[in-house]
Amino acid sequence: MSESNSLSHRLAQRFKAIIDSFRGDSAHKLVDTAKRRAGTLSLDATKQAYDAGAVLLDVREVEEWREGHVENAVHIPRGMLEFQAPEEGRLRNKDVHVITYCTAGARSALAADRLEQMGWQNVHTLDARYDEWAAAGYPVAYGGYDEEKS
Repeated sequence: MSESNSLSHRLAQRFKAIIDSFRGDSAHKLVDTAKRRAGTLSLDATKQAYDAGAVLLDVREVEEWREGHVENAVHIPRGMLEFQAPEEGRLRNKDVHVITYCTAGARSALAADRLEQMGWQNVHTLDARYDEWAAAGYPVAYGGYDEEKS
């Protein structure tokens, strides 16, 4: 192998190692970036905003929603957000305070960031899990999903 081929081979291997190092945690980096951009609210701050009229947006899947959700929340699964959010009556005013939530926080962070990219002005993500909301004794509801939305 010539010296230039050896150098090219080593550089290619190093570049591949750098790329591979990002693969394992790239989703985590996206979520962290989304949380920084959209901002997070604590459980108590979210409850205060909820009481003041903020719209809580559940971005979990239908099955998760049916098992329990924040009372009076809007439900749009994360995969349908870009299609359904502009059509959702309670979200038509892009100045409304929207707080996204999900099971663990990743989908809601990405959804909050995406809503901001789509023009919503006052969006946060809940910095807690849905089950923490329920465990705190805050309002929850079960079932009640409109089958035609899916």
